[in-house]
This record gives sequence, structure tokens and C-alpha cells, in this order.
Amino acid sequence: MESCECKASKEGLPIGKIRYEEINYSIMGKTIEEARHAAPKLIHEISTLEIFSWEKGRWFY
Repeated sequence: MESCECKASKEGLPIGKIRYEEINYSIMGKTIEEARHAAPKLIHEISTLEIFSWEKGRWFY
């Protein structure tokens, strides 16, 4: 997680922001044992920002 922030919006409602990266790797091998010892290969990275609000006693995404 890169950051997590919670503050009031201009209207006074609580707003939350979470910023994180999803990183996916793959490993391969001719056998399961070979794959267990293989170096992971980066497949893709995704930077994500989630914004949510607090209403009616719960967080809404």
C-alpha cells in the first residue's frame, strides 16, 4: 500500500482514498519442482486509486 487517507469532503462527509500497486508474477517449469525453483517473471503492474465514502454506517466503494 502506497498511501491511505481519510478526511471530510467539502460537504462534510468522510471520504477515504487508498493508493496501491498490484503486481502479478508467473513461474514456469517442466515439473512442479522445477517451477518452485524458477525465478518469477513480472507479468504486469497496475497502480490503483480507490475512493470511497462513509454513509448510513458503512463504507461505499
